[in-house]
Amino acid sequence: MKELFDEAKKNYLDFLGEIERITEDQFKSLSENKLFEKENDLEKELLEKYLKFKRCLSEYKTTIEKYWDYKKEEFSPFNILINKKFKK
Repeated sequence: MKELFDEAKKNYLDFLGEIERITEDQFKSLSENKLFEKENDLEKELLEKYLKFKRCLSEYKTTIEKYWDYKKEEFSPFNILINKKFKK
């Protein structure tokens, strides 16, 4: 059971990492090609939203890690036995 939770956590974090990488690559490409000048209000807003998205994604990844670790612990054989014993 532990391996199942570890694999789910890894797959989810890999997926989020890929989203993060794609977003960073696109933003970097815009910046390097001078398509993004930070003078325009819309471009300033885009930069602000990108930085906010990057921070939120990082926080979300941290929360996901904690969630899968919690689930792994909750469904450990020891905790399942303890829960069954005290629910009677």
